[in-house]
Amino acid sequence: MKKFIFFCCFFVALNATEKKPFIGLASSAMSKPLAQQLGINSNYGVIIQHVLKGSPAEKAGLKPFDVILKINDHRIISDVPLAKVIKLFQVGDEVQVLII
Repeated sequence: MKKFIFFCCFFVALNATEKKPFIGLASSAMSKPLAQQLGINSNYGVIIQHVLKGSPAEKAGLKPFDVILKINDHRIISDVPLAKVIKLFQVGDEVQVLII
């Protein structure tokens, strides 16, 4: 089952002048054995391991074991590209997340 979730990216202040988008989750790359174990027919995506309390991800309803396939039109292949895709957005942007 696929569904779309909308949420806003917020920021983490690394210092007084730097702000970055933040969704508030920990993830790992989807492997073929893990996909088979979870009964998922996908060779890409990241699996959510943890969602931070009060984060945009929690407010959007994301949960551990959800699999993120896309953010807007960007296919998510591993957890490193997930971080890169998030950096493409500005603080306050709404994004569309495709999960299964």
